[in-house]
This record gives sequence, C-alpha cells and structure tokens, in this order.
Amino acid sequence: MIETRGLTKFYDGTRGIEDLNITVKEDEIFGLLGPNGAGKTTTLKLLSCLLKPTRGTALINGFDVRKDEIEVKKMVGYMPEENEFYEEMRVEDYLQFFGELYGVKDLKTRVRELMQRLGLYERRRSSISTLSKGMKRKLLFAKTLIHNPQVLLLDELTGGIDPITSKMLMEWVKELRKGRVIIYSTHNLHQAELICDRVAIINKGKLVAYGPVNELKLRFGVPDLESVFFKAVGKTY
Repeated sequence: MIETRGLTKFYDGTRGIEDLNITVKEDEIFGLLGPNGAGKTTTLKLLSCLLKPTRGTALINGFDVRKDEIEVKKMVGYMPEENEFYEEMRVEDYLQFFGELYGVKDLKTRVRELMQRLGLYERRRSSISTLSKGMKRKLLFAKTLIHNPQVLLLDELTGGIDPITSKMLMEWVKELRKGRVIIYSTHNLHQAELICDRVAIINKGKLVAYGPVNELKLRFGVPDLESVFFKAVGKTY
C-alpha cells in the first residue's frame, strides 16, 4: 500500500505538489491525472525517492520515503515519461546491466522472458539507438519490471506509441495488478477510465478530486471520467 501524508514539494518557492493525502491499495490500478505541470511527475519522483519532500512524507508498504530510501527503491519500479537510455548499448546488455544492479537471480532467464513477452527478442543485439519509439517504450517497461517490483509507478506508459503496442502494454498492466500496487499516470482520460479503479486528479499542485471512478461520476453528475476531469480542474482556474 502507498499512503501519502501531507506530501509536499516546492522548487525555489514554486509549488510542485502540496499537502497530498491519498492511499493506493494493493490489487488496484490507481490513476494519477492532471494537466501538464499539475504535479504528477513530481509525485511519482517523490514516491520513488528520486526527490525528497519539502515536508510531509509517504509510506510504501510501511517504509518511509524519508527514512527508508534503500528499502523503498528495492520494491519500486518507476517508469518515467521520457525515454532515458544509454543509446549505444545493446538491448540485451541494457536489461542485463540493470538486472545486475538489482541483484536479480537467474538474470539471463528473466531478461529473455521480458524480451520475448515484449517482442524485443529478435532485436536483442541491436543498439538502442536503432529502435523505434514504440520499441524503446517497451524496453523501458522491461527495465521497470526487471526486478519484479511490488510497486509500479508508470508515467505516461503509452505516450506517443501506436494503438497496438498501447493495447498490449495496458493488458499486461492489468495482469500485473494482482499482489501489486500500481499508480498509472496518463493524459489519456479514456484510457484511464478503462483501466483505473480509483483516481486522484491534481491541478497546480493541489488535489481537486479523489475516489473510485464510478463514485466520482455520480458525485459530479456526469457520464464519464473526462467530464469529471474538466469539472474538477475548472474549479482551480
């Protein structure tokens, strides 16, 4: 479970996220939604210990992001919005490298399984620089999963990729939910409604709506999550 307690991050006086209080349960897919600059990526970086809170904290399966950074990093798989690679590395070597950092047992088998599942095996000896954007996205997802993390923080998993690859990745996320905690951050509101059990909508660093998707639609008196989003965000403009 993830629990944030007054989670706050300021950048030189500018609010990234302020007083965020949410709970994300095991076995659910939790949507983190908001406009550009709302604080979604800041939140995910705080939860993955890539940033330190200005105040407040978060507990990841009982471990405090302020005090237990090493334990948190062991259990979290964070996939950033931007593809970040050592472009000249080969696909297989890239996964091998990160698997070694995490101390993954039977690493060769794990790397092969991920490459085969994601359609990367035939390109295993290719330089990353030669891959398409969709294949790079799949490779980054494989790297996120390499140590079989209990917690997945996915920032725009399917951003900028084709519908077939997008559908394949979404289906796998649904398979992975069992026994895991998953936060799924996306601008695709239709996709969020299809895949997420509960959502938090943030704008300008503040939480503006939070709860099960169906309950939010009833509360706002609208037929879909997109309408919930615009009503909630509109309140803060």
